[in-house]
Amino acid sequence: MGRPEVESTFDWIASRFDGCPSFEYEVVAAGASGDLGYLVAYEHVTASVAGQEVSYLLRSTTVFRKEFGEWRVIHRHGDPARR
Repeated sequence: MGRPEVESTFDWIASRFDGCPSFEYEVVAAGASGDLGYLVAYEHVTASVAGQEVSYLLRSTTVFRKEFGEWRVIHRHGDPARR
């Protein structure tokens, strides 16, 4: 699979989301040292997907790097949480 196929898949996914009335982080751990930082959290989401409102919980990890004085996301992973 090449870049065009990956881009078309992400374009299709993005086209299905048409609103996010509710989003909340439940922070589990966070920290920073030098120019690197991280956030581990549960994401409580209510979104409109393909015209239907759905609520779901994601377990997420986000890694940040400071570039030119600003924090930027360099990696993010999320998967369905089971609690």
